[in-house]
Amino acid sequence: MAEINFNLRKPNSETETPINVIIRYDGLKLVYSSGKKIIPKYWDVINQKARKVKDYQQADILNSNLRSIAEVIFSELENYQKENKQRLPDIIELKNILDVKFSRTSAPVKRNFFEFIDWFSYQYAPKKQLITNNETNLTSINTLKTYTTTLRILKVFAKDEGGFDFKDINIDWYFRFTDWCNTNKNYNPSTIGKHIKVIKTWLRKAEEEGLHSSTFYKHRDFRKPAYLSETIYLNREELKLIYDLDLSQRIELDRIRDLFLIGAWTGLRFSDFNRLKESHIQEEFIRIKTSKTSSAAVIPINTIVRSILVKYLGDVPNGYANQYMNRQLKVICKMAGIESAETRVEFINGKKVIIEVKKWELVSTHTARRSFATNLYGLVPNNTIMAITTHKTEAAFLRYLRKSNDEHAQILKVAMDKLQI
Repeated sequence: MAEINFNLRKPNSETETPINVIIRYDGLKLVYSSGKKIIPKYWDVINQKARKVKDYQQADILNSNLRSIAEVIFSELENYQKENKQRLPDIIELKNILDVKFSRTSAPVKRNFFEFIDWFSYQYAPKKQLITNNETNLTSINTLKTYTTTLRILKVFAKDEGGFDFKDINIDWYFRFTDWCNTNKNYNPSTIGKHIKVIKTWLRKAEEEGLHSSTFYKHRDFRKPAYLSETIYLNREELKLIYDLDLSQRIELDRIRDLFLIGAWTGLRFSDFNRLKESHIQEEFIRIKTSKTSSAAVIPINTIVRSILVKYLGDVPNGYANQYMNRQLKVICKMAGIESAETRVEFINGKKVIIEVKKWELVSTHTARRSFATNLYGLVPNNTIMAITTHKTEAAFLRYLRKSNDEHAQILKVAMDKLQI
């Protein structure tokens, strides 16, 4: 397993100095330039990243770039092993591979499909600047991960079904790929849809670059399949059960429970409530620049969130890895007695299968945000909730909600009773 570290070329310099990448694997060591620089006083030697201080506002962007560099190196080593019967590259081979990946040497302008999406995912997208809310931001880490995930899936597809290039990608290819995703991978339509969306992004950019002249990807049948997923939300009574749960003897579960409730009563995404700090708490509001959209969110603090902040002396519990937190949330919800029967949809060989499960089995970190939107629906204007959830259209927002027909009927009954109809 490779080990990647970062250090400074001149750690005692008073001016900017290059950041080196130290790559150790299989008894070998390569010192490679990251292409980034920093003034040493802003460098955290122990954690090997930029310090988040008031005088250095670029810390988040630099740290994000360093993470991307490390991910690319790990990926290239893994791909090399797979393609060379588990043999690892020597130092010169690895340097040459990274030089092409990071545009240190010129690569052919005319690229085939996989050369192009490699370039797009590892060179173009990480440097692409997006204008959001009048601010310039780099492509988010999560977006970059969707590119590399789809790239990896396509390489497996090509290995199973045979190689292909731009000229081969048409409607027939689309049906072959989606059928393979169904039968070989058991992907649900939403997962397949995410891959198709990325592929269409690549094809659009490749057309702009003059690599193909077809418009087949714009065909109405070359679309991302989707279905309304059977995700759930927790109503206010269920959130209260979680809040009232005595976890004083289970410190870690206690902290995860509190983080989840902050998400459920603020509408913040996992990537945001998981990194909340005391500095984001300003009087009666949480003010934070969201990770996904870079928008400035301002959210009032309700009594439950306030009680959690008081519990931690005005701060917020440290965050956890998403997968780990998802596992522990199921334990918490089972302890709270959230046992109602629900259904889960699975796709086996492309066929939809409905399985009955307990509600606690379906809870995840995203349940918090969906619960926030669903619980407030009908109590405040939709556009107010949408300002927090950042849904662009009301139609998309309404699809996001998870109220049952009985709950909709109850809302209508209350309204009719008020109007005395």
